[in-house]
Amino acid sequence: MMRTLKIIVPLIMIIITGCLSPDFNYEGLLTLKRLAAEQKETKHYLKKQEQLFNRLRKDFEKNKLQIGSSQEEIIARYGQPLSITQENSQENSKTAFYYRCPTQRLTAQEIYLYFNQEHALSDWHDNQKNNTKTLLH
Repeated sequence: MMRTLKIIVPLIMIIITGCLSPDFNYEGLLTLKRLAAEQKETKHYLKKQEQLFNRLRKDFEKNKLQIGSSQEEIIARYGQPLSITQENSQENSKTAFYYRCPTQRLTAQEIYLYFNQEHALSDWHDNQKNNTKTLLH
């Protein structure tokens, strides 16, 4: 018993003093902790964006997008687009919303939604199946 205590007590002292030494990098430990939290948030954000894109893709493929839907309705249902561009021509100007799956790059389906001057959905298409829908005047 005494022999065991002679071995255990020094080991405990080494462990305690090693963990509480002034050279211990608390700031580094906190940085790693923040990094882990950020990675978790990023993973959650990407999962949410992927779910929103899959909803858009399904509605697109089932032809459930509604001509005349406002930009606000589209954003509320499918999230913010990756980019918004303004296309101007002599006849009219259009706003284009660009969506794609956030976790795929080269093989991702891209969906373009176009809005007229009244900010209402007027047509759309994708890059894979060439599905196109246009508002007929």
